Amino acid sequence: RFIFQFGEEGIGGSEVMIERGVLDGVDEIYALHVCPELDEGEVGYCYGGMFAGCCEFDCAVKGVSSHCAVPEKGADAVRASVEIANAAYAAAAAQNTLINLGKIEGGAARNIISDSCASEYTLRFYDMNKCEAVMMDIERAALACDDRFGTTHDIITRSVYPTLINHALAVDKVRALMGEQAVEVAPRNTAEDFSNYLLKVCGCMVWLGVGAEGRRSPLHSNTFSFDERALLTGTDLFMNLIAERAA
Repeated sequence: RFIFQFGEEGIGGSEVMIERGVLDGVDEIYALHVCPELDEGEVGYCYGGMFAGCCEFDCAVKGVSSHCAVPEKGADAVRASVEIANAAYAAAAAQNTLINLGKIEGGAARNIISDSCASEYTLRFYDMNKCEAVMMDIERAALACDDRFGTTHDIITRSVYPTLINHALAVDKVRALMGEQAVEVAPRNTAEDFSNYLLKVCGCMVWLGVGAEGRRSPLHSNTFSFDERALLTGTDLFMNLIAERAA
């Protein structure tokens, strides 16, 4: 069965696919993700946790606008957002997780106290308990900022992906089928909603090497490119899996 899934980025389309029965009758699942760091013809495998879990969330802070000469008449949403951001980075570091504030928007002019500020974050983790601990610390920091600056806040979770954990039996099968083409790789803090499928059935995701001279630009960069013939290695893997299953 081939899965043609929408919305891997942001909304976690795999959850909807699972709810609508895409895994009914399925007991093994495999996926590939292109990798420019690996050479064409190579397949990168990893036992256990391969990709981090991901929590994408926004923090919207509301304040009161005033002239900077009379700050006591305002409630500074930008300043509160900066304090929350500092607390978020400290909380993530304390739990050995990774957080990034990728976008922040607020303010109207340099001499005006801002009445609103919006921040967009991503948190990467390998332990859901640590994710929850970080989010609780951020909420406490936001509440403290409300008391300190007179602001109000709203933390909105946009999506949560669990850690992508490969099943050992599935990885063993890929290694046996691909032989010397299979190379071991380390876990990364990238995220993939394929992890939701692996919570339901046995399987794994592997990296498909597409790197070659002059084609090493990282994923998601504006210079990423590869020779599509590199995909044939992935086709071979899937055909071998099908043949092994049918044997």
